[in-house]
Amino acid sequence: MRLNITTFKILQLIFLMAFFFSCSTEESFEIDEQQDITEDFVLTTDANGDITVTRGTYSQKYPVVNRLTTQRQYQIDDMILTAEQFKSFFRNTRENERGVATSDEGRRWDSLDIFYYIEPGVPNSGIIENAIVTAQAQLPCFSFIEVDCATSNCNLLGGYMRFRSVAGNVSSSPVGKNSTVNIISIGTVVSERVVIHEIGHSLGLFHEHTRADRNNFVIYNQNCVQSGRENNFNISSNQIAVGPFDFNSRMLYSSTTFSDGCSPLTDLNGNDFFNFSNDFSIGDIETIQFIHDLMANCTGPLATLSSVLVDAEATPEDQVFTYDYFVNLSENGVAVAATQNLTINYKVVEEVTYEDGNFTVNETTKTASISTGQQSTFLETLVAQEAHYDYGDQDGPAYERYIVILPGNGYEVN
Repeated sequence: MRLNITTFKILQLIFLMAFFFSCSTEESFEIDEQQDITEDFVLTTDANGDITVTRGTYSQKYPVVNRLTTQRQYQIDDMILTAEQFKSFFRNTRENERGVATSDEGRRWDSLDIFYYIEPGVPNSGIIENAIVTAQAQLPCFSFIEVDCATSNCNLLGGYMRFRSVAGNVSSSPVGKNSTVNIISIGTVVSERVVIHEIGHSLGLFHEHTRADRNNFVIYNQNCVQSGRENNFNISSNQIAVGPFDFNSRMLYSSTTFSDGCSPLTDLNGNDFFNFSNDFSIGDIETIQFIHDLMANCTGPLATLSSVLVDAEATPEDQVFTYDYFVNLSENGVAVAATQNLTINYKVVEEVTYEDGNFTVNETTKTASISTGQQSTFLETLVAQEAHYDYGDQDGPAYERYIVILPGNGYEVN
């Protein structure tokens, strides 16, 4: 079909109008200033679409990088976020999990066998042992193995942790693995959380408050630091950050650490914060796993359930089934032995269905133990795993009893 000039011009006009309206979704930015108040921050969007984030005395503007009304976008570090994602980033900041560690791959433990030695005469050896048990439970991909350096040359191990007692209140540790020995000095005033903190250093963690972005989350008051302790607050060089700032980190100083009459660290509202946990945070664990190229879900061997039918009376007059239940450890489908004593959490579930269709569910939580070197352990004997009438009474309630393995330290479940 051939078009005459008039028809062609009309189509041109329609095309131009369509193009104009399709481009008119670009925002004019002639809008009123808007505010979004999240849990910790005030986000102010100005007439240009730029967002200013304010928390206490902290304030930073994030310019819009994409000016489409339907999809305004903003940049944080190397992330390009939609407006909603950007706002979500600043919500519930203290629940974000993250850590900071050395980026030097030469200071990572090339073996997951972490040998350690506690020198004779260390007065806090029991606290150190408890801390190692805690670290082992939280880091089951590693094996903490005690050695006796008094009777053998531990320098041949290719790296180990050596706990030593020192005078004074301050404990210390290298950051990351040394080629021969990590001397972890334990002061006279010590607790399990202090030792966990130093083990974290030896495994490669820096202080959380020395992250490059720490000023976005805390206020550092240098004039409040004890003289000579300022280096504990310097921004780390040669660091790698894994996730947002973590207020739960065992590697984060409390507000009054090395205080000289006032708080060296506060949150952005000027409030003090404290962490009395003995454990690594989730962010600490994920950072240690990340720098050692371990899977994020590395929680030890898989604990699976098995049952053996030991007695069955399946006639209509006597429907009873009895099973022995076991828990088994495996990796990649192959049975493995526990490398540490494990406490297996499980629950017994009883479901009862009545003649009128109503039902009840009762759950009882229990524990069982698998000793080092064992591949499985017996849980208990249960009568009636499968749905049936109660002991031959076909007009009675139907029962179902079974076991469920629950999550725990040192193993994983499906």
